[in-house]
Order: sequence, then structure tokens, then C-alpha cells
Amino acid sequence: MGIRLLSHSSVIQSRFHCYQLDQPPVCLANKLRWGCRWRDQEVGIWKLWRAKAKNRNKDSGALGRMSSTSQKHKEFVAEPMGEKPVTALAGIGEALGGRLESKGFDKAYVVLGQFLVLKKEEELFRDWLKDTCGANSKQQKDCFSCLKEWCDSFL
Repeated sequence: MGIRLLSHSSVIQSRFHCYQLDQPPVCLANKLRWGCRWRDQEVGIWKLWRAKAKNRNKDSGALGRMSSTSQKHKEFVAEPMGEKPVTALAGIGEALGGRLESKGFDKAYVVLGQFLVLKKEEELFRDWLKDTCGANSKQQKDCFSCLKEWCDSFL
């Protein structure tokens, strides 16, 4: 009846059940999907799952958890530039888009031109974006990473 951890996967196996540690154990109508028949064994499974989840979070680090890209970013990078408005860029909303348009940057390709003139340098582009339209740090980072990834894909 002992529980053993298989090193080649994240599965715990007991005499009666097989447990996956990627998701928490779930109990449905007194039948445990990955749980077990004895309370002490169930508590042990929860402890193992929590420890694995804690290690996963520790391994990814604070920046690792926040590195996902927005849907706007994915859509922009997925296709050629064309005549996309400046607000199609990740990090550029209506307010920043209006400020950029008032300064002559009405299309995404015009901002891309400035990005290329600044030699794809992150610090220079972020400073320019801050000075031009007052973008905050996150907006600057999102716009830079969007244009950088687009260039890596299409240029």
C-alpha cells in the first residue's frame, strides 16, 4: 500500500490508484479521481502536490510567471504589417495611440520605422516612446517586445 514516486514522470502510484501531480487531487461524490480511500493517504497526496507546485513556482521565478504575451501581441506578430493602425501594437491603447497620431505616427509601420532608425535598441526605443507619448514602463516593454518579435519573424 505504500506510495512511490516514479522518477521518469510526475505520477505517484499506490496499490489502488495512480496520482498525477500536475493537478490537485479531486474528490467527486466520495469517489476520488486521483485521491485515495484512506484519509491519511489523501493528506499525503495533497502534501506532495503542494510541494511539487511550490517547486514549479520557485523554478519559474518571478519573471518567468509574468512572461506571457497578450492576445494583441500574438495577433500583431502573426501577420505582415500592412496598414495596421498604431493601436494594433501591443502596449498602445487608445490614449497613447491618439498621442502618437497627433505627432505623425498614425500607422504601426511608421512606429516600426522609428524602431529601425533607433537600431532596435531597447533603451533608445523605450526612451523615445516615453518622451513621445508618455508610455509607462509596461507599455514600453510590451511595444518593444512586439516590434522585436515581428522583426525577427518578418525581416
